[in-house]
Amino acid sequence: MTVLENHAAINVDNNSGTLYANGIWNPESVVVNATDVDGTVVEGSEIKRSGTVDMTTPGEYKLTYSFMDSLGKEHSKDTTVTVLENHAAIIVDNNSGTLYAHGIWNPESVVVNATDVDGTVVEGSEIKRSGTVDMTTPGDYKLTYSFMDSLGKEHSKDTTVTVLENHAAISVDTNSGTLYANGIWNPESVVEHATDVDGTGVEGSEIKRSGTVDMTTPGDYKLTYSFMDSLGKEHSKDTTVTVLENHAAISVDNNSGTLYAHGVWNPASVVVSATDVDGTAVEGARIK
Repeated sequence: MTVLENHAAINVDNNSGTLYANGIWNPESVVVNATDVDGTVVEGSEIKRSGTVDMTTPGEYKLTYSFMDSLGKEHSKDTTVTVLENHAAIIVDNNSGTLYAHGIWNPESVVVNATDVDGTVVEGSEIKRSGTVDMTTPGDYKLTYSFMDSLGKEHSKDTTVTVLENHAAISVDTNSGTLYANGIWNPESVVEHATDVDGTGVEGSEIKRSGTVDMTTPGDYKLTYSFMDSLGKEHSKDTTVTVLENHAAISVDNNSGTLYAHGVWNPASVVVSATDVDGTAVEGARIK
């Protein structure tokens, strides 16, 4: 009697590589070869697998591959598929602060940190931003930051940049009235009101005036009132103070003639004419 060598065997080659939760495991990455007692290859359909790999949960998953040889004996081999924790994430820290229309938004005030599946830091050049901030128009602007991890999955995070209405303004109310040369102009007759970007009142000491009014010379004098808002932008408003020619004058025409002591002098022989600042005649009753 001759006893032949029994070639029944099973070999498992696990090429699953490094796997991370929420990734994809390909069952065909585990290559199984089996031979029967006589050395012939066992068909893949005759090889059974027990055990599962849960790609949603990190852990070590034991898989058993087995077949029954032609003598009725089972042969099996174990292998382990390891699923690592997936560290892919993106974090957005919005430090834009309080923004007002016509101010400046710095895109770098939004700090974005991202890690890949293995926990390594994602380069900033790999992080994309969608959405824009229009600093000319108040509103809420949604920005989306995203990157593609090494498994081909996109991760994104939204943040909102709010642009508030800008209330910065200055108004000038000129109550100087009608001015004539050599008269007096009261600077306080020009009333200025200013508000900062947030609508709060600006102190009078923060409002500057450029230009002068020469009360000795008729003319139009431009005055500019200005202030710097809390964003560093200057706001100004012009007004004009007009100084008119002063026509105030008095003339005396003495027609008294030759007078002698003990004679009579007629006061009416002295003719007095006077004009007011605006050129209108002064009533005689007002002349002393």
